[in-house]
Amino acid sequence: MYVGATEDAIVFNKAGLVAIGCNIHDDMQAFIYVSKSAYFSVSNEAGQMQLTDLPTGEYQVNIWHPWQVNIQQPTSLTLNDGDHKLTIRINIDHQDKPSSPPSGFVTDHYPSDTTGQHAN
Repeated sequence: MYVGATEDAIVFNKAGLVAIGCNIHDDMQAFIYVSKSAYFSVSNEAGQMQLTDLPTGEYQVNIWHPWQVNIQQPTSLTLNDGDHKLTIRINIDHQDKPSSPPSGFVTDHYPSDTTGQHAN
């Protein structure tokens, strides 16, 4: 909320998770997940996502969800020529009214600095 002139723009130049909460309504929140890698995606309503045209090589896949029960450990993936499919399931605790988000910029619990990053 701004009265008069707006604040200066915020630049997200560091990989990690930014939690944003409304200072009036606790259940209004947003998360900005800043990925260091050019390979990233957001899942659809069914929890599915797709990355296409990835070069062959070694990858480390990281998954994050605001309601995940446990921190998801990175999954290694090797892409060679051919069709590939990776299924990862995580447990979430669905919340009708979300709890307050963590404050500040979080990098320790969400390994976003390697999300989808090509190893070569």
